[in-house]
Amino acid sequence: MDGTPARGVLLIDEDVTVSSRIDLPSNLKIQGDGGTISVAGTRTRTFEGDGVENVWIDGIDWNGRRNSHYFGMSMFEGDCANIRITNNVLREASGNFVSFRTRGAGTLQEDIYVGGNVLRNEREPRDDGHGIVWGSDDEGEGRHVLFEGNMLRNYGASQGIGFFANEREGPVGRLEKFAAVGNEILWEGRGRQLGGHGVVAEGNTHRCVLYGNHVEGPDNPFNGLSVTKEGEKNLVVRNYSEVGKSGLTIQNYEFYEPSGPPSHNIFARNLVRNSDAGFHLRNTDTPNAVFQNRFEDCDTDIRLSGSRTSGYWENNGGYAGEVGVPADLGTSVWVQTNDGSWSGAASWSRGSSAPDDPVRVNVSVDRDDG
Repeated sequence: MDGTPARGVLLIDEDVTVSSRIDLPSNLKIQGDGGTISVAGTRTRTFEGDGVENVWIDGIDWNGRRNSHYFGMSMFEGDCANIRITNNVLREASGNFVSFRTRGAGTLQEDIYVGGNVLRNEREPRDDGHGIVWGSDDEGEGRHVLFEGNMLRNYGASQGIGFFANEREGPVGRLEKFAAVGNEILWEGRGRQLGGHGVVAEGNTHRCVLYGNHVEGPDNPFNGLSVTKEGEKNLVVRNYSEVGKSGLTIQNYEFYEPSGPPSHNIFARNLVRNSDAGFHLRNTDTPNAVFQNRFEDCDTDIRLSGSRTSGYWENNGGYAGEVGVPADLGTSVWVQTNDGSWSGAASWSRGSSAPDDPVRVNVSVDRDDG
């Protein structure tokens, strides 16, 4: 791959083996064209982009069978914009399919689309493997990011899809206007690790939407869909969760500073089956809206740990209305409580590889209860 052009398209039209890091330039499309990339050695990531823009990785078949460590496809750091990761297949990997991380105050990542990819792990999962993750713990920021229609199998024991901005000490980053839409996460119960958290908005997250995702692993001792710590005005709507621990959670953790608790989040019309708890509320008494969720065959419908319900909590448990993953995901969602006191809306656009056609995510949560 020494012939990588500074601009233009690089076709993967034959089988190649990569054993060292490849630094990505800006203004490049890497396109699968019948070839496979095999990853050898101990690399945890193959492609790395530092401060890049206008990068597209599409339609490549990856294989990690010759890698002695868990590996992923790519990591993007620093200021990044107009990044597209689409229609790739990652085989025999333990996790870390693709990750994004800001670096330092003033760093911004935006206009990012990760869609239609498959992470299929046939090896024993590692404890620290992620699926698709964006993170900031150093005052960086992220916005207008869409993870859509990805399929993850046995990726490890961290987060399947995660948005997080937190730190145990010191300043944290901030993320807003993120969307996880129509992703499928499944653990098949093999190996020493049975799973990980499903879809998580963790830490300093604002106006994000988790919509129409399917999280399944009945023996998985982790949570399905969560908002934690300082999460505010996030929407969690029409998801399906079947895990061993808690299907849905709003939680605060004192060991992170600054800590929350989460507030003014909406969880509505989700379906949870066969879980220890349908919903777990931990260490918070702030107002949130939790309504029209259905819990089937859960040991406990709603569990409170050092918490009390505040805001709007109605029509949960056996609610017979429309729940679960919608047949047509579309590009928007709107929910409202029966008394009209809370409403939430979100819309998203996928953009394109052209910088002047960016990803856009908009989320609003309104409360008017007098």
